[in-house]
Amino acid sequence: MERTKVASRARSGRRRNRAMTWALALTVATLSGCAGATDATTSTQGAASVAASEAAATPVALHLNTGSYSLSAPTATVRGTVTRGASVRVNGHAAYVHAGRWSRTLALRLGRNRVAVLATMGGRTPARKSIEITRERSAAELEAQAVKKQAEQRQASEAAERKASEEAAKQKAAIETPVCTNGTYVNSAGNTVCRPEESPTVPAGATAECQDGTYSFSESRSGTCSHHGGVARWLN
Repeated sequence: MERTKVASRARSGRRRNRAMTWALALTVATLSGCAGATDATTSTQGAASVAASEAAATPVALHLNTGSYSLSAPTATVRGTVTRGASVRVNGHAAYVHAGRWSRTLALRLGRNRVAVLATMGGRTPARKSIEITRERSAAELEAQAVKKQAEQRQASEAAERKASEEAAKQKAAIETPVCTNGTYVNSAGNTVCRPEESPTVPAGATAECQDGTYSFSESRSGTCSHHGGVARWLN
C-alpha cells in the first residue's frame, strides 16, 4: 500500500512538471509574437516617416519657357511648366495653370521689369524662378517722342524770340521816351506829353521845330507851336 501511494505521488509530480513546461513554452511564444508585431509596426511607421520626409524635401518642378529678354510691347505673357497639382503665382498674382502648364500676362513699364515666379504644392518644397523683361519704346512711340520734342523746341524758340522782341521794344521805348525838361501837359487825347522846350539839338521824341527855335512834342499837327510862332519844320 505504501509503495502504491509513492508511485501515485510520483506520477502526479510528473504531470505537474509537464503542465508547467507547456505553460512556460506558451508564455515565451506569446511574448515572442508580441515583440515581432511591435517591431513590424515600428518598422512600418519608420518607413512612412522616411517617405514623408523625402516627399517634403522634394521641390516642386518649375520651369520658365523663356529667360530674360527685351521687347517693345506694353504687355508680355510669361509661360512655363510645373508639377501637376501645384499652384503658381507671378509677382504675387495667381497664374493660370492647366495640366502642368501655366501662364500669366503682365503689363510692363518702360525699362526693366522683374518677374518673380513662385510654385507651391502641399507636402513639397516651394520652387522659385525670376527673370527680367526690358520694355523698350516701339517705333510709333519713338516717332511720337521725336514729334513732341520738335514741338517743345519750336515752342521754346518762339518764346525766346518773343522775349527778345519785347526786350528790344522796351529798350527802343526807353531810348525814344523824351526827358521832359520843361514839364508836361495832358493833350486832348488824354495822353501826357512834354511841353515845348529849347534845346541845342533835336531832343528825343520831338515832333516839330517851332519858329522861335523851340521843339514841340505834340502828337497831332493841329495847334502845334501855336504859341511859338507856328511850325518851322516837322520832324516826323
